[in-house]
Amino acid sequence: MPQMNGESKGSKIKEIMVIDDPDAIKLMFKDRFIEIIEILQARESSVSELAKALGVNPGSIHYYLKEMERLGLAIQVREEVKGNIVKKYYRATARNFYLDGSRFNVASPGDINPMEDFIDRLMGTITHFGYDLPDERSEALKASLLKYDRRKKEILREIQQAGLENVEQDGQVVSDAYHVAIILREIEDEELNAVRNEIRELLTDARGH
Repeated sequence: MPQMNGESKGSKIKEIMVIDDPDAIKLMFKDRFIEIIEILQARESSVSELAKALGVNPGSIHYYLKEMERLGLAIQVREEVKGNIVKKYYRATARNFYLDGSRFNVASPGDINPMEDFIDRLMGTITHFGYDLPDERSEALKASLLKYDRRKKEILREIQQAGLENVEQDGQVVSDAYHVAIILREIEDEELNAVRNEIRELLTDARGH
């Protein structure tokens, strides 16, 4: 009969978490990490279970989990002892991660900011939705999108402090409550609305160009 050590820390799993550590952000853009985090956001898993699910060497999984623990992206939630074998189980520290690259260039000078690269790639997709933005307006749109992203992450950071997941046991209620809170804060935030209007004007003028 396996012996269970420790208690599940599921109640301490946050609903949302804003990540601004450059090392964590860079890890977030690695495909293997994304596969691991998606599993750990859905359920607790051990190294062997993750390795089997992803078809990779357990040593690789162990490395990623240690990096995730170091950066605050995953935690060990319990141990299962069977004979001389100790199996550790892990969960993601949040069900939803949001990346904030606003301090990346200061904290990690010389490195390419993956968030800015992501915005560039995002802008490259808008032609598929009927927008043909002139080159001279591209930089203005990029600046507005980065400003919008920065302010939204500030709002998310404030909302995550509510700690609703520590007092409400129903996960669906917690998830929906945070979703509603985000919508309400976005509607009432003057700075966010001003940036949204900037983006709207840029994209409206771009239609049909």
